[in-house]
Amino acid sequence: MSKALVDEGLQRHAEALFASSDEILIAAFHVLKVKQQGESTGAQLLKALGAKTFLAKEAPQPRLLCFTVRRSKQTRGFKPTVHTCRPPGEDAEGNVALGPPPAAAAAASATKSYPLKSITEVVVPPNKYEANPAFLVELRFSGSGSYSTRGEQTNQFRLRSREELQLVLALTLNLLSQNDYRPPRLVGAEAAEVQAWWAGHQAAVLPLLGGFAAEVLLPGGGGGAGAGSEGGGGGGPRVLLSAKEERDLEELLDMFALGVGDVAEFEARLAQEHEALEELLSDLRLPEEVEAALEAPPFGKDSRLGGITRAAWQLHAKLRRLDPSAPGGLSLYLLQMAVAQEARESLQALASRFVAQAVAHLRSVFSGAVEEVLGVLIATTDKAAKLMPPPHDRLRAACFRHAELIRAVAALDPKVMPRLHASYGQSVNMLLRKELRMSVAELRKAASLDMQARGRGQGRARGGWDGAGLDAGAANPVDYNLTSTANSKAAAARGAGSVMGSRGPAGSIMGTSVEESVQRYVAAQLQYTNLWRLVEASERMDQLLQVVSPAEVPYQAGFAQADVRALIAGSMKDADKKLQRMYGRVKKHMGNNNLAFRVWERIYEQLMQRRARGGRYQRLEEQMALCYPALTLSPTVDQLEDWFKGVVPTATSP
Repeated sequence: MSKALVDEGLQRHAEALFASSDEILIAAFHVLKVKQQGESTGAQLLKALGAKTFLAKEAPQPRLLCFTVRRSKQTRGFKPTVHTCRPPGEDAEGNVALGPPPAAAAAASATKSYPLKSITEVVVPPNKYEANPAFLVELRFSGSGSYSTRGEQTNQFRLRSREELQLVLALTLNLLSQNDYRPPRLVGAEAAEVQAWWAGHQAAVLPLLGGFAAEVLLPGGGGGAGAGSEGGGGGGPRVLLSAKEERDLEELLDMFALGVGDVAEFEARLAQEHEALEELLSDLRLPEEVEAALEAPPFGKDSRLGGITRAAWQLHAKLRRLDPSAPGGLSLYLLQMAVAQEARESLQALASRFVAQAVAHLRSVFSGAVEEVLGVLIATTDKAAKLMPPPHDRLRAACFRHAELIRAVAALDPKVMPRLHASYGQSVNMLLRKELRMSVAELRKAASLDMQARGRGQGRARGGWDGAGLDAGAANPVDYNLTSTANSKAAAARGAGSVMGSRGPAGSIMGTSVEESVQRYVAAQLQYTNLWRLVEASERMDQLLQVVSPAEVPYQAGFAQADVRALIAGSMKDADKKLQRMYGRVKKHMGNNNLAFRVWERIYEQLMQRRARGGRYQRLEEQMALCYPALTLSPTVDQLEDWFKGVVPTATSP
């Protein structure tokens, strides 16, 4: 019975049809293909029964029905396919050709193939004539898939016996189920009946099918084949390879055999290369103590900081060896090995964890150093020292100690450096803001003490500080030594009780350090409004005029006529509003007292006060007339002075 189901000669012939492809034959059957014209009709059934009333062209055509599988390129599974082939010696019109049989390649070219996963329905038409039964099966395929099919394809075949029909159904269902494809709809047959038939016949049928049949038809691949793998089908030893793959493998082995020579010598050389490769790959791993230091770095102890940094550089060196773009790294062939890729992934994960811990430690170092500086500043009792910039030696020392660690972190992960820079900048900015607030607070206290001392010296007979008749010229409690020596002497003569004079009598708590603080504050306010850019440009032009003529100044770097025009337009745009904002900032920082008035007066002097050579803005106007005759300074000196008077009229009195 089983040998009648499977024709061994047909199996060998069908294998030859696919010898030049990657397909592996499972089974082949002699069938008659029934022509389809829409739905099956009585006329089609008569054709299947071999009626003589139809033309030979319309009669059922002999075909080979073949089931094959091919190896999937994406997974480790196989893709089943159904083929219909013309028997050897038959042309496309169904005529038998005279002469020798065609070659296998020619026969294979006349093949129609359908991916088995595209089958949607299997129909077994009922037998209407019991005396002459027709064993028909109809396979319907969807239009999807990688093969060139358009719309739904229907193929109806007549088989030789009912047992052969059951075998075709069993192969179809098992190939689909073993590859987890959706089962087709069965019409005229029951899946349970088909599986029961297959369970009773598979032990006898499998040895007669292709050598790879047990691998793709049974769960687990060949577990139920038993000794039947030695049976027919012609593919026993070659159950994992197609004919084309086997030929390619044999050619490859022949190429290697050409250069082997003595087998013992080849094995010895191969063992040496294997040992060298093992030694090379073992060097990709870090020592246990180095890996432990990077997993949990003891940052709390500065004495171990050097060891942590050396471990980080060792990790960086290992990663560079595994980087294909780095010089001195491993070859691309070694980097493609699984052990090299696993080592690289492990080292990259270790580097990521270490960098995260190192960045957290550096942030804590920055904030701790800032807190130490602030603690020293708060503990200082010398009021004059609070007006001077405190030393940042502790912060610099902390950065110097961790400089090598920062370089190692930058080498391991350059992307974290912007975040680390931002953290350092935030800590330093907080320190500077707190220092400035302390200095301003001390200035306010000093101004208050000075006002009280002046008030006691002058007495309420002159109106005191609370008198409404006190003008700016008479009430000048703060002398910042910026006008002239005569003014300084006059300020010292006005009251011996002044605590903020240029020389300062006995008991003075503020001397030239106040002058330096006010100078820096005035420069900061001018920079805030961009007016300081004009002051710097004017000073640089004075330096240039000492070495070049006025006509050559526009040809110097940064002093082209277009540059100067843009500088004036950008700095003096909305200058009146800038003065209002600047005065508001001074009052906010200094309070509404005499100190704010004197600071504002210094800002005015910096730009506008007419001296022997004139104020800086007036000097800029003279430089423009000398070096840039075509340009006009706007606003003019008089306009800017009027704007100053509009802010605080008493501060700009000549």
